Amino acid sequence: QFAAGAQRLADLFKIPLLAFVCESPEITQDGTHRVRFSGPDEDPYGFIARAIAQNPSQWWAMDLLPVYPRVEASSESKDT
Repeated sequence: QFAAGAQRLADLFKIPLLAFVCESPEITQDGTHRVRFSGPDEDPYGFIARAIAQNPSQWWAMDLLPVYPRVEASSESKDT
């Protein structure tokens, strides 16, 4: 379930709500990144859900990366 604020704004201003995904070189298989957008008549939440379902191990919130704390890489195993 996604937050409804973006949809409310789109409805208020009578503009389409579009979604996007940035696909990594592992997905595009040509060594480049690719950004894909949903269409104006496409369900943006379904678009994102399908992108996640197609490549769940590659999904991450790229736009949130700058707010993640930096931590030192560890080579220690975390087996319990």
